[in-house]
Amino acid sequence: VAGGASWLPITTLTRAELDRRIAETGKPLGSVIHQECDRLARLVTQSNQLKVTAPLAYCLREVIRNVFEHAETDCCVLCAQKTADGSVELAVIDQGRGIRRSLEERLQFVSDEEALRSALQPGVSRCVSSDPDNPWENSGFGLFVLSEVGRELGEFRIVSGQAALHLTGGKICGETVAYRGTAIQLKFRRPAGMNLTQHIESVIARGEAISSSGAVPRASKSTRDLS
Repeated sequence: VAGGASWLPITTLTRAELDRRIAETGKPLGSVIHQECDRLARLVTQSNQLKVTAPLAYCLREVIRNVFEHAETDCCVLCAQKTADGSVELAVIDQGRGIRRSLEERLQFVSDEEALRSALQPGVSRCVSSDPDNPWENSGFGLFVLSEVGRELGEFRIVSGQAALHLTGGKICGETVAYRGTAIQLKFRRPAGMNLTQHIESVIARGEAISSSGAVPRASKSTRDLS
């Protein structure tokens, strides 16, 4: 299925395909993912205007980078759509090692839910950036930003291992599940008059202000880049 005027059908993105593009272009993984997410955002929004496509491309990029940089898996499955009321929804799933196992390279948790709650805090990552000038270094801000966008403008769900979190309307609820890997769903709608790019930038700034001791204090260049 090729997709429609404002929707992307269930699509598999593989590391082999990304590696092929890396070989063809000579660009790093992060840059190749960036280009793919720009393409997908234009398909879903049916627009070439950066102010329209950039927020969706950004959200897709942050989730997909997590898959290929941390989940130790060779593929993910994604879909996205824009509905008649202007809402945008995306979902990305993988069957990798999960959030808890990834973060436990540096941190320890008593449960999968504790690991998920930690992952949604700014600056929490399995690795601390060694080169802050590298635009593709991981800083642990991606899930924080996406969860805040969902909580404030729609809803955000994350499922991994034995736990799931649902954020909406300023609230966060946890539940027990069983899923091998990680699944993320984000749905948001831009209120009339809101500059969504500026809103995301304000969320990043808020995260940098509250990043806890031991966490990465500043979002990476790629996380701060909404172009």
